[in-house]
Amino acid sequence: MSTSANSASGKGKGIQTFEFPRDNGRIKVESALVMIEGLMMGERVYKWADILKASDEENKLYAYMWINPDKKKSGGWFNASEQTAQRFDYIEGVIVDREVQDYKKERNSILDNNRYISKIEGYWTEKLMIDGEEFWNIN
Repeated sequence: MSTSANSASGKGKGIQTFEFPRDNGRIKVESALVMIEGLMMGERVYKWADILKASDEENKLYAYMWINPDKKKSGGWFNASEQTAQRFDYIEGVIVDREVQDYKKERNSILDNNRYISKIEGYWTEKLMIDGEEFWNIN
């Protein structure tokens, strides 16, 4: 966990496991980073960031979802701001048939060379698309 004058961030320890009794499926999820901003002043905002990994080891399927992948920071300590081409809740990722050691480093190679089974895209506050088809919607 890390804190500053106006924010805090942290990551859950351990792995969450979801079991599906009908087919004995098991999905393991490693949490992404959670940030809360506006603790002392300004608007309080809850954000996810970094990589969320889900794995189905029996079927050798792995999903890597990068939350707010193209965020850029600019400015100094008193003038820090985030500039990004997409919304802070944007998710992009892939489902692959192998474990990826560092998705951030391998992302462009995986996407550019179509080394994925499915592509994930959407907004964690709104909807999730897999291969362009809506998989989940908040409504």
